[in-house]
Amino acid sequence: MLKKIYNLTLNEIIKQFKKKSILIITMLIFLSAIAIPIGLKLIQGDKIDYSADDYQYDIEEITKQISEMNISTDQSKINVKFLESKKQYNQFLLDNKVESDSWRYNYSQNYLSELIKIDIIKLVKDGININTISNVLPDNISKADFDEIKLLSKDKLNLELDKLDNKSSNIVKDIKTNNYKNYLKNEIENKKDLINSYNKELSLLKKEVNGNNISNDVKTSIADIEDKLNLENKLLKVIQYRYDNEISFDANNWKNKTLDDISQNINNASRKIILEEDYKRQSISGVTYDQYVQKYNSEHDKYLNNIKMEWYSLDKNIPMPEFEGSARDVVNSLVGIYAIIASIIVIILSGGIISSEFNNNTIKLLMIRPVSRVKIILSKFIAVLLIGYFILFGSMALVTIVNGFIFGFSDFATPIIKISAETVITQNYIISLLLNTMFYSISMVFIGSLAFILSTVTKNTTVSVAVSIIIFVGSLPVSVILLGKNIMWLTSTPIPYINLAAIPVMEHLTKVLGTVTVLDTKLGAIELLVASIIFVIIAFTHFTKNDITN
Repeated sequence: MLKKIYNLTLNEIIKQFKKKSILIITMLIFLSAIAIPIGLKLIQGDKIDYSADDYQYDIEEITKQISEMNISTDQSKINVKFLESKKQYNQFLLDNKVESDSWRYNYSQNYLSELIKIDIIKLVKDGININTISNVLPDNISKADFDEIKLLSKDKLNLELDKLDNKSSNIVKDIKTNNYKNYLKNEIENKKDLINSYNKELSLLKKEVNGNNISNDVKTSIADIEDKLNLENKLLKVIQYRYDNEISFDANNWKNKTLDDISQNINNASRKIILEEDYKRQSISGVTYDQYVQKYNSEHDKYLNNIKMEWYSLDKNIPMPEFEGSARDVVNSLVGIYAIIASIIVIILSGGIISSEFNNNTIKLLMIRPVSRVKIILSKFIAVLLIGYFILFGSMALVTIVNGFIFGFSDFATPIIKISAETVITQNYIISLLLNTMFYSISMVFIGSLAFILSTVTKNTTVSVAVSIIIFVGSLPVSVILLGKNIMWLTSTPIPYINLAAIPVMEHLTKVLGTVTVLDTKLGAIELLVASIIFVIIAFTHFTKNDITN
């Protein structure tokens, strides 16, 4: 029996590839698997930064403001002084090509602050009333900094001026020479000062505690400060690690990207859950509080797991693909695309593999052969799936090989970092890739089964293919729209999971719409497989029990 099914399946595969359309499409898919990685490598280049245009625009606007100002009053003189410093600051950014998302830009904010402080002292020395200055104080100067200057005696103003001049000169020097170590040293000092101020504030609050008679306000204040301390200590650890291990801010440095993501995940994980009373007052998109809590817990766990994996990555010197920009990253980004392509090919094949026998009137020739109907339909279904898997795994094999030549095959030896039962583990990359590909292929099996049953029952290729493609492609927008309307029972059905490769896109779109959505992809995959089995059983029953020769 197995040999008969094998021969029938092989004949069906050969028959399908004899069709020029299928052969050409398959060849084009394989060619794209070779061309896309090469194309991605060729278009890689330096990041375009448009900061220079912004700096130039600010300089021109400030120059225009200064030229239009009447400096007859003390307040106008103060404004001109501050504007001139701001112009000097923007010119510095422009001359030194400081990118707006770099550490140099963050450090340059300190330079601007020092320039404004210098201006304040010079204005005071020129006889401008300190209270007049306070009325037009720029946003980048804190009240605490201003009060410190305000309290200085005339004798100490000159000393402070020299100190600020020296500090601003050092910042300029560090930025020009890309001395990120001094920037980190400054950040560490600032972070420690902030932590010390929180500790002092916490000590004062705890002194107010008298036995068990603690007011709710004091309890809330203590809890808030403890949360702030916890957050700042975690962020300090990141900065200290970068400083101790001399990890630069190079955009191509995977350790730099990892540390940046750790900081982002720490900040995200520190967000407090909204209390039920406050949540009900906000009335967010009609989402129930329980749904919000479920989503919050899911995201909070994700942030904490990311932090665990990223620290493990740094400690074990194992780069994560998304931060390395190498072969693994490119291959991972293409798995979902080729899973979708393979699914569409399977739809086309499944939708016509039975109905075409009726349309071409060859079904009677099949029936007169000494082969049971079960073997005939089984061989056709297996043939479709094998072609789909051949296209999917063939494409991924080519993508992997081409990326190996571009980036080096040694990159595939680096394991993948995962979370299993709240523990960080590593997994062989190739095994991980195969598992992910197989997971995405569940959608291919489901949609192929659907097209197969439609082809068997309707005997119409156009209907079978069209309906299947509409369901496969339409599952994403339909799910996003319905979930956007807070129809949460949808997550318990197979509908959102029909295209498993599109789940990340769906999650992003529902998040943009402000919807609280938790998708259980494992449950969805099981539902798709169960539905596939049901479809196949119905197709087999219909084909074997009905009079299909008419």
